[in-house]
Order: sequence, then structure tokens, then C-alpha cells
Amino acid sequence: MVAKVSRIDWLRNAAGLLNPNYWRGTLSPRPVLDWYLKRVDEAVNEAKELAQGFCDLVTSVILAQSRLGKDDSELMELFKKVLKIQEKAFGSENEEFMETLKKIVHYLGQNVTQVET
Repeated sequence: MVAKVSRIDWLRNAAGLLNPNYWRGTLSPRPVLDWYLKRVDEAVNEAKELAQGFCDLVTSVILAQSRLGKDDSELMELFKKVLKIQEKAFGSENEEFMETLKKIVHYLGQNVTQVET
């Protein structure tokens, strides 16, 4: 996820030029960069919401597969797509990514056990 910032937004930093501390080299980043920090915070929150959506998506895919009897290879392709998108957006060390991966492994473990018995 990327913070939504345009070139015009960076002109807000010009307010710092009016502060004498800017010219002394002692200007604190706050409050001049508060607008940017808020945008970064919004991007992080949006990423967290998307991550939760991916976990819900995996659960929905599993339920649909079991109810509709979809082919396992088709399901695996959906899992791969979900994981690639989530890993690209959040990184492989992300908690939501790991939770999604655990759900997939758990699902596959249940299906392998059912096929073997």
C-alpha cells in the first residue's frame, strides 16, 4: 500500500520556510510533516483492512469449493493468486499473510486426510 500523496501536497512543506527554526537548522519535522504522517497512517490502516479481506476471501473460497465440488486444481490456482497478491502487498512476514497460509495448509491437510481414509 502506498500513501496517497501528490506533488502539490509537498508544497505544504513550504510552510516550514516561514519558521525561523528552518533557517537555523533546528526545525522539528512536526508539525510541518503531520499531513504526511497522517497519510501514511491512513495507508497502513487501509492495508490492514485489505489483509482482513484476504483472510475472509480464503475462507469463502474454501467454503465454495466444498459446497460446489470445484476441481482441486482450480482451487489451488485461486489460493496461489490470493497468496501472491497478499504477499506483494504486505510481505511474507506479515501476520495476516501467515494466517492465510495457515488456513490453506489446514484445509489441504483435512482434504489429504479425507482422501487417504
